[in-house]
Amino acid sequence: DLRTLNALLTAVNDQKALAACARQFPEFAFPRSVLENNQIPVLSIVGDIDPFKDHVDAMKSYTKNVEFAVVKGDHMTAIRNPELLTHIKKFLNEHRAADNR
Repeated sequence: DLRTLNALLTAVNDQKALAACARQFPEFAFPRSVLENNQIPVLSIVGDIDPFKDHVDAMKSYTKNVEFAVVKGDHMTAIRNPELLTHIKKFLNEHRAADNR
């Protein structure tokens, strides 16, 4: 069960420490203004029970030129979902075709 696995991963990892590590890479963060004016096609994929899903959902209201996809899983298990690859291939094929016009 994915919820049980997610609870286990949360129980054995220090969430505050992981967040502190992520904050050490400010180059991975984009100001909201950049997202609002984005001109580059972006695909955002999140697991249906990912703890970050609420943040991804909130981005829908202000991020331009982005496609959102939800696959079954949490932050760690969604990557093994075959739907993930389906979404990536579809996105790349659509944008490859657009670039070759």
